[in-house]
Amino acid sequence: MALKFLLDMLFPSLCIGCSEKTSGDAVICDKCASTIVLRSSLFCGKCNARLPNGKKMCHFEYPYILGAGLDYRDKAVGAAIKYLKFKRDNRAATILGKFMAEYIKRAEFDTKSFFVLPVPLGRQRQRMRGFNQAELIAEVFAEKLDIPLLRDGL
Repeated sequence: MALKFLLDMLFPSLCIGCSEKTSGDAVICDKCASTIVLRSSLFCGKCNARLPNGKKMCHFEYPYILGAGLDYRDKAVGAAIKYLKFKRDNRAATILGKFMAEYIKRAEFDTKSFFVLPVPLGRQRQRMRGFNQAELIAEVFAEKLDIPLLRDGL
């Protein structure tokens, strides 16, 4: 307990969005987290129009519907992705997984028969990085939604 207090004093956790101190092991401060726009619906794959209830109202011939809870162009979201992938900061997976789970809840998907399947990394990349960032996010996502996680499904 005393060691953690000392380490927190010497090396405080800083927000990846604004570099202010964060509480505990959080990678994004409350202020930056509150500015992140979390979507609640699906979108047309061609024009990004919001599709309430997942029903196409435009571009019926276009085969794709998009589901994205966050915009990676958001400063804090982009920083979290980069920290996880390139700086190997696993704490960023927690916040990304939480946001993804919240998006699924807001979009009101029926997840009763779903499972989570993280995209595997190649063996060499996994050894080099030491972890699979998709699997770390998937762990948090599956836990928050109480959905089974299939680590070796692919």
